[in-house]
Amino acid sequence: MELQQRQTEQEKLLAQRDDVSSQLQEVNHANSRLLEQVTELGQEKDKLQQELEETRKTADKRQAMLDELAIDVAQEKSRHKEELSEPAAAAREGEWKWQRSGTLCLSVYGGACDLDRAGAAVAGDAAVAKSVHGDFTLSV
Repeated sequence: MELQQRQTEQEKLLAQRDDVSSQLQEVNHANSRLLEQVTELGQEKDKLQQELEETRKTADKRQAMLDELAIDVAQEKSRHKEELSEPAAAAREGEWKWQRSGTLCLSVYGGACDLDRAGAAVAGDAAVAKSVHGDFTLSV
């Protein structure tokens, strides 16, 4: 009887060991899946951080361009205000300026004379009297 009880207890312990072993395998398998997910999430995080850094660099470059443009616009506006406030002085000094079109422009009492590169009058209130080696003499 005692032998039979021990055999029964041994069978119960073996069954418990098998159950614990199965549970351990399930936990190990679940841990492996979680580790894969954590690794994938880490890779995705790294990728997103890199994209964020690139986006920040692009935004910084765009902001710098906007800042430069704002400075240029403010300077141009200030220059324009100065010209409007002192048209007689500008005419006396004969301010020559290259416009974006590649022509010269002379402000004369609020009027303008556009010249092509050869020195011929294109339009405006002033007339070209003479052209010598790129120096223009204007008569108003």
